Amino acid sequence: MEQRANQWLGDLPFSDLMITEDPRNASYKQVSDSLEVHHVPERYWDRLKALYDRMERVERDRFREQLEDGDRSLMLRIQRRDTPNYRVYAARRIDSFLLPIEKLGIAPAILRRLRAPQLRPGGVIFCGRPGAGKTVTACSLMVDRLVNIGGFTWTAENPVEHDIQAALAKRPVSRGQCFQVDLESDDGYGRAYGETLRCGADTFYVGEIREEHAATTACLAANSGMLVLSTLHADNIKQAVTKLGSMAGFSLFAESVRAILVLRLEHRSGPGPRTVLHVEPLFVTEESTRIKIREQNLAALTQEIEQQRYKLQMETPISARRRP
Repeated sequence: MEQRANQWLGDLPFSDLMITEDPRNASYKQVSDSLEVHHVPERYWDRLKALYDRMERVERDRFREQLEDGDRSLMLRIQRRDTPNYRVYAARRIDSFLLPIEKLGIAPAILRRLRAPQLRPGGVIFCGRPGAGKTVTACSLMVDRLVNIGGFTWTAENPVEHDIQAALAKRPVSRGQCFQVDLESDDGYGRAYGETLRCGADTFYVGEIREEHAATTACLAANSGMLVLSTLHADNIKQAVTKLGSMAGFSLFAESVRAILVLRLEHRSGPGPRTVLHVEPLFVTEESTRIKIREQNLAALTQEIEQQRYKLQMETPISARRRP
């Protein structure tokens, strides 16, 4: 039977969707880190055109769009871009709910450190390629600590992605509370930090570090006594150290960081889980590690990463270990 026109966009199996005024140019990827691009079938074109017209009325370059069709809902993170030929809206599908952090597949030894009350103060940076699960993991950790440890969390996001306040409301008991702030531009991170300091915050979430404003803000906040969670596009720990040190200054970054975690999603076919999360961590607890970061001694930092990997592997039960 031929599928009907004007089909619900949530049925399209996409992670990333490129939307143009002419839906014939629309394309999508099923997995963010895939190189395989598909054209959007004609049965979705009416919905795409309606969505394009709706987004044209938004006066921001980064924003969220929630689509609804009866009892179905689809949340998108949108980035507006202009090319010489036409305007493009890059849409990333956002999960409608956050899994508990223990369900993400993080090794118990790493998860135990992330859940420890002693992790505060300092910065915890989740790194990886687009679609690696950085934001999901950071927000799941935020919810977990609010539920089990407590305190006030304030966020600075451009745009807000996951509804943390709604996620907390679904938990039977939560010791803490979250207040999310949607910034209009990356220039607003500094002001958001200053206002957060006056609100008794225990945790500060910087949605994504893209440039100097966000990097400096995250480091200053981490040095002010708060736990700071954030995300960064970086393929490995050394690249993350170089990027953040270059943006915020190596001395400031070295003084503020508590952990860097690089995430990678492995996509599998066949029985069992279809995606497996791999996490490579560097926990910064010793002054010697801070000196290596401050002095940009990446060779010595590589040795430290290997030593921590071995130690964490020894703490993980054999039954729970995964081959990297």
